[in-house]
Amino acid sequence: MTVPQEYAEVVAKLPDLQQVLQQQRPWMAGQPFQMKDGSITDAPKGKGNPWKGAYSNHGFWFKLEEGDQKMFDKLVARSYEEDKFLMRYELLEELKAVHGSDVDFIVAANQRGDLIGGVLRGGNTVAVHYVREDYRHSGIGFILIKELVTRARGYGIPDCPEQSSANKELTTTLVSPLYRSIERYDSFQAVKGSTLVHVTVFSPSGLDKIAQSSYRTLTDIDWTAVEKLLVQSNLSIETVKNWAKDGQITVVGDEKGDVKSFVRVVEAAGGYVKRIVVGPLVADSVAAAEAVLHAALLPMLNLTTDYVWNPDVHSLQRRTLHFRVPKDNNDVMGILRKLAGEGSIEVGRVEYQTFSTDKSIKFDAEKTFATEINY
Repeated sequence: MTVPQEYAEVVAKLPDLQQVLQQQRPWMAGQPFQMKDGSITDAPKGKGNPWKGAYSNHGFWFKLEEGDQKMFDKLVARSYEEDKFLMRYELLEELKAVHGSDVDFIVAANQRGDLIGGVLRGGNTVAVHYVREDYRHSGIGFILIKELVTRARGYGIPDCPEQSSANKELTTTLVSPLYRSIERYDSFQAVKGSTLVHVTVFSPSGLDKIAQSSYRTLTDIDWTAVEKLLVQSNLSIETVKNWAKDGQITVVGDEKGDVKSFVRVVEAAGGYVKRIVVGPLVADSVAAAEAVLHAALLPMLNLTTDYVWNPDVHSLQRRTLHFRVPKDNNDVMGILRKLAGEGSIEVGRVEYQTFSTDKSIKFDAEKTFATEINY
């Protein structure tokens, strides 16, 4: 292969291909995983396809490329096997159903073609961001976000001028350390929003302790009223309607039939007994939040088929529930403690930060009891 003259000196400094391959994750279990810092600062980052933006902080190369459903399935499987992430195989198709062609899935792969990470955008929201454990702290996650923002704004896209209608304000939720890296990126303004924490409820036995009051489940849904609950929740009514088609949401109203709360409950990929993901949960009061949570989880409670000598592992009291809640919502933990009953609650040590490339996206702390979880 002929090397352009302008890069000849730089390429001469690069290590031999076999030496680079030795720095990759070893094939044999038990062998050491050795990586070294990249010391070449003038390498042609962002030059040429498919090795765009490829030289990592730890001295190995990776490529960015368009992802498809097959690659997304691999990403979901890897995220569960290695990190117990809460992804779902159906997410990519769900985003396409709502946003059509306005969906962007970028994957990172090493020189052997092994999938090492990916980022997924649907409309204005970054829905998934994941890098495998062995390749973290190498700048890959930052480069994936940077590339996604660049593409969403129209830069580098063929036949798409910089100030075209493709320019987008993007919003997402990232772990706080990665957000701090994004915050230092000068190419766009990362505007801080809400801080979230992950809460896990193990073996919930207190569903009967959650107040039902005079609320009732609505089957004839007033979508205009639901849309009013979405104010400052970073959700579109089109997305919620698509969830409703798949039977993923429960809407609760008062005696007059006025919408007071809704919640989404799905199962994450991985394992024989699937993990239950609850969120978003939006309500105009604590009582409405408890009522909709009770209505959504009650069908999963199978006391008549659960015995000590023959447990029903799929019944609610044997399952694990996952919530991502705003840190400044002072009521949600009280609800979850009642729900847990004799079970247990674990609050994750890692915090999550919502941010936008344009304006602050803050959840209404009084109405948002849980947010969507995709990873």
